[in-house]
Amino acid sequence: MLLGNGDGTFSRRSTTRCLRSLLSYHADLNGDGKLDLAVGTLSVDAYILLGNGDGTFQSPMGYSAGSYNYSIAVGDFNGDGKLDVATANYTATA
Repeated sequence: MLLGNGDGTFSRRSTTRCLRSLLSYHADLNGDGKLDLAVGTLSVDAYILLGNGDGTFQSPMGYSAGSYNYSIAVGDFNGDGKLDVATANYTATA
C-alpha cells in the first residue's frame, strides 16, 4: 500500500501478507466507512482484508472460492442492500 501525500508523491509502503494475488477490489465491505480489500488468488481461497482506516489492514480472512480466481468483483448481487463478492475461476480443459 502506497499512501498518497496529496502532491503526487507517496509515503513508504506498508504491507499485509497474503497469497499471490491476481486481482483485488476495494470497497467498504462491512459498512464501517473504511475501505476494505477483496483479493482473488491462485489458491482455492479468496481473501477479505478489513481496513483499519489508516492504510493498514487486519489479518486476511479466507473464503473457499475454487481454484485460480482470475477475476473478482464487488456489488449488491442479490439486492439486499449489502455488498457481495463474486469470483470468476479459470479451469483448463483438454
